[in-house]
Amino acid sequence: MVAPVGDSGSRFLKSLIAIATLTTVLASCGGSTQGSSTTVTSSGKSTPKSRTPSTQATVPSHAATWQMGIQISGAQLGVDSVSCPNVGFCVAVDDDGSAYVLANGRWSHGTVVEPQGSLKRISCATQDFCIAADQYGNVFRYNGGRWGKVTPVDMTPVDALDDVSCPTNNFCMGVGGNGKAYTYRNGTWDSGQQVVQTPVQAFTAVSCPTPSICYASSSNGLAYRYASGQWDSGVPVSGNTGSATTTTEAGLLYKMSCSTSTFCEAANFAGSAYTLTSAKWSSGQIVTTAPMSSLESISCPSDGMCKAVDNFGNVYSFNQGSWSAGLQIDTTPGTVNYPSELTSISCPTESFCVAVGDNGMAYQFS
Repeated sequence: MVAPVGDSGSRFLKSLIAIATLTTVLASCGGSTQGSSTTVTSSGKSTPKSRTPSTQATVPSHAATWQMGIQISGAQLGVDSVSCPNVGFCVAVDDDGSAYVLANGRWSHGTVVEPQGSLKRISCATQDFCIAADQYGNVFRYNGGRWGKVTPVDMTPVDALDDVSCPTNNFCMGVGGNGKAYTYRNGTWDSGQQVVQTPVQAFTAVSCPTPSICYASSSNGLAYRYASGQWDSGVPVSGNTGSATTTTEAGLLYKMSCSTSTFCEAANFAGSAYTLTSAKWSSGQIVTTAPMSSLESISCPSDGMCKAVDNFGNVYSFNQGSWSAGLQIDTTPGTVNYPSELTSISCPTESFCVAVGDNGMAYQFS
């Protein structure tokens, strides 16, 4: 629901020309910047089943560019979250409770993990360990290629886990709409710690670069830091800038990604981004000004380098202090308000990312 800016105009045109030129050169050499595309429809629920044919995801050896989208989930099933712990391996989850794995250049068939509802968030520490959270406060563990049984974590009525972050196989942090933070250590989830004290406010995102440091964003515009096993009381970050029309919208700190314990990037509902460096949060940098636009996801593989996606199919790059103009990679028709919504992005390195969208597509940057 949020998006970024930069200098559009000639810079954006030059980048398009450069991409077109690179594509022509590669074509003459037998290369390709596009993956194959497959259209599928959703089927009913059952035991683990195939939703789409196994689909090739090309990994060309050239300067990284965005490739054509690949249909991995049913066209009416939004892919809500993706996590890539390393280059060439990712796991994505969708509205129908299914998970899809990118490995060896191909997306797998969909496997039903949550037969009763949607999977909303996923975080993978390694190829052998992921945690996925559903809409009811349950989590599911992916271990060595298999999905485990459901584990209830946040049983607060209505308020499910809003996000989860797993820097290692033995540590994860989940945050909920009830303002609680839940810690996973060595196979066990705790009962949660109340961090956001205002009853009507909630956590919105969490990012843990290490098991000892986490940062979380909240709907009251505060950023919270977890260190030495304790959460602080939060510091104000978000202000009234960007595309929001009300102070309430602007104050909602929405997404966050931290590459190390000293660098994070966060976004508010209004389309502004904030940078954490030297233990201080910057003032907001407007990334998008389009009405009703918002940044839906941010991923920072290293300090000073991030990518973000918005609800209009655009991807933005952050490079040492500045956000670029948006590059539209998803042009599929959507709703009136959100024509081409990208929901999540994950970048384990600066030259490899995967973004997913409400249209069931996956887009690869490599």
